[in-house]
Amino acid sequence: MENDEINNLINLMAKIPGLGPRSARRGVLSLIKNPDKLMLPLANKLIEAAKNIKTCQICGNLDTTETCKICLDDSRDKNIICVVEDISDLWALERTSSYKGLYHVLGGVLSAIDGVNPEDLNMLNAISKAVKDNNADIGFGFDGDGDRVGIIDNKGNEIFSDKIGLLIARNLSFIYKNSKFVVDIKSTGL
Repeated sequence: MENDEINNLINLMAKIPGLGPRSARRGVLSLIKNPDKLMLPLANKLIEAAKNIKTCQICGNLDTTETCKICLDDSRDKNIICVVEDISDLWALERTSSYKGLYHVLGGVLSAIDGVNPEDLNMLNAISKAVKDNNADIGFGFDGDGDRVGIIDNKGNEIFSDKIGLLIARNLSFIYKNSKFVVDIKSTGL
């Protein structure tokens, strides 16, 4: 029967996504049976990783430097940015070796039910940078199904969809005199 020390290890391992209690128990047993070859080297690497791994200041990837190897790679196409929900999505794309642009990690998803709006995420930073770097007139950031949009102006500033709706209605009112427009304004504090 396991003691508290072993149960604590099992409980910690079971918190790792993809490992249930049975897999965690097998993993802990393997570590205990191989302390010099497996447990101690793993413990040391975990401590080293906790001290050295940083979030890339440009894209949000993980690396041991402030700017990750992908962002520093001159062979990457700097004009193409793939926006991903999580670092695991970036890593999955990288394993295919088919994508040669840059990335931007959102760190979450939009959720009207949970009250998570585009301005709550790290959503448009990469698009803002691309607009400024390429002297573009406008940039768009869509959620996965395209029903929400964030817009970047030519100066790299974020303008969210509710404000855009208001601006469009205001400009159209000059063209279509005496017309009525309905605009739902919720989140940007206009």
